[in-house]
Amino acid sequence: RMEAEAAAYPDGSVPRALAAAAAAEHRLADMLLAQRIAAVESGARLTVTARATTPDPAAAAELEKEMTALRAELELRRRETADLPDLPRSLAQTAMASQEINLALLNRHRLMARYGLGALPAKPEERTP
Repeated sequence: RMEAEAAAYPDGSVPRALAAAAAAEHRLADMLLAQRIAAVESGARLTVTARATTPDPAAAAELEKEMTALRAELELRRRETADLPDLPRSLAQTAMASQEINLALLNRHRLMARYGLGALPAKPEERTP
């Protein structure tokens, strides 16, 4: 879906490059999650070596709320800018592409929080000396 949105912007434009970067970020997050799920489902023994990495469902839920709000804002901006002349629409698309990157980053952090996939700091009481 994100690749189609990126393709909607003019070739060589900043919005297209930003949207493509957001799509790449989403693909990376999906691949990391699929890899982790495949390992768990295959019965492979998983060893997490990154100290201070722990799932945080509360943080994941908060990030999901933030992502939902950002998606709604992006959809509203898309509708509002659809009929604008080229230059103002291009400027708005650049801003929206930046927000799409923010959405991709939020998704990565949500996955990290939900599944313990990255270097999220552990809660102080959970750290080992």
